[in-house]
Amino acid sequence: MVLARQAEALRVREETVARFLWRLPLFIVFISSVLTLLSGNIAFAQDTNILFVGNSYTHGRYQPVLGYLAGAANNPSDGVVHDLLCPALPCSTAAGTGLPVEGGSQVTPTAANTPTSSGGTTYGTGLVGQLNYLQANPGAQYNEVGPYSGVAGLFLKFTQEAGLHYNVSLIAVSSATLQGYVTGTSKSALPLIANATFNQVVLQEQTFKPLPNTITVNGQTVTTRGAAGTPTDTYGIVSSNCPAPCTNANTFGSGVRGLVTSIDAADAAAGKANAAITLYQTPPLAAYGYTSGSTISPGIHNYGSAASANNNTSGNTNAPIYGTSTPSQQTVGNANVPGPFAPYVGAANPMAAMASDLHNAYVNEANGFNAAYPTLSHLNVALAGDAWVTAMNSGIAQVNPYLSSEPAGLIDLWDSDPYLACCTTPTGYHPSVFGDYLNALVLFGQITGVNPETLLSEFEPTNTGSAAYAIGVSAPITQELAFAAEDTILAGNATTVTPLPSTWSMMIFGLAGIAFLNHRRSRRSQRPSRTIVLADVA
Repeated sequence: MVLARQAEALRVREETVARFLWRLPLFIVFISSVLTLLSGNIAFAQDTNILFVGNSYTHGRYQPVLGYLAGAANNPSDGVVHDLLCPALPCSTAAGTGLPVEGGSQVTPTAANTPTSSGGTTYGTGLVGQLNYLQANPGAQYNEVGPYSGVAGLFLKFTQEAGLHYNVSLIAVSSATLQGYVTGTSKSALPLIANATFNQVVLQEQTFKPLPNTITVNGQTVTTRGAAGTPTDTYGIVSSNCPAPCTNANTFGSGVRGLVTSIDAADAAAGKANAAITLYQTPPLAAYGYTSGSTISPGIHNYGSAASANNNTSGNTNAPIYGTSTPSQQTVGNANVPGPFAPYVGAANPMAAMASDLHNAYVNEANGFNAAYPTLSHLNVALAGDAWVTAMNSGIAQVNPYLSSEPAGLIDLWDSDPYLACCTTPTGYHPSVFGDYLNALVLFGQITGVNPETLLSEFEPTNTGSAAYAIGVSAPITQELAFAAEDTILAGNATTVTPLPSTWSMMIFGLAGIAFLNHRRSRRSQRPSRTIVLADVA
């Protein structure tokens, strides 16, 4: 067993080495290394305070990612993610604080502990009956007990393994929008966000918010739940562009502008340079692109049916599309497919289409904002959603997680446990551990400039201290996801992972490649320029 694990570790390292050298000729590696050393431009670790702001796509929603390396705000260690909405342990259950409640006891419904009848009421039989029970009994549904960390925790671990020093904090309210942190239900957290403490800030919008208001599917105009807006939207921000009462729409653009201007104002008041801002592009939603097996009639969800609420089983009884973001709205016209809650159904490639729309929204927002406000924080984009499509294109991940028979060997980037997902969102909506891991790799690569393929500690099957080991992602999968992340960052959009070189190439370049693994690439804000500088490898 030990020999087998050692052989697997060696194979992973050899493939990673060969991949680097397949991309860059040896003389470029050598010359870049020498020039870097001669110029004294060696990258030394610096303390960096970074804040992640978002919702469940940032905090991870499910264990073990939700609580990985999580700590309270008052934890003095930089070895944990500081959940600023959990001031101290245990997280508060008190009402009236103006912040979300992260305390309480964990509730985890399973097939074994979820009944189909209770108190004389029968909710049905089998899985559908259990989900109907959960729908009717919110106290039995899965809950998110803090402190949270999510992708921020994975990011922190990657920085540690790369020899970097980051102090990571998190503000993540489930279902929150960026505008909600400015003027909406989460605005009590704004003083924590607009804080001169942070050198870098990551902003993640509600998954569907950046989508166009309408899309075209098979020649049909379909309304979405999106409101991308423009970089100059100023909803709720009284200014010369939007005097009181400000009436610009509540959009993705208004949320970005509201938070960035608030963050910059705090930095200016403290005499600090503007924080670097990264927009975190969320992935496409399987539940927005696939559905089948309706028990009402073709083309209509069974959401909102009085007889059997939200039990469309997608043709696969083990993977039901069950639940909505707002169940009360999933009726009448909204129940149509395609429609607001499943707008990409019927598209030739629903996930690629949704990811493309999200890509355009995030990139256009960043480019437009930077052009309109050159003196404010510069916005970059971490194309995590594009990396999901890269993983699908490359035969790493499933495209449609609702199939009764999935292709062998492919991972599911989305959540798939209907008991945990029930009942406000369906399965195929939130990331699985694989999806969270891929998101974190892209964020790490984009923000730090370090190639995620150099995280050799993550590829080591026997390394019990890695993030992959902690959340249950195998070493071969971590390597493939790192390739997908880096290739996406290099391409600037969804692509296909470059095939590994032949065994002969690996043998030829193997020894020289070991030295190359002690280098990292420092990304500049403008693509496609890439610079190789020296760094530590854990």
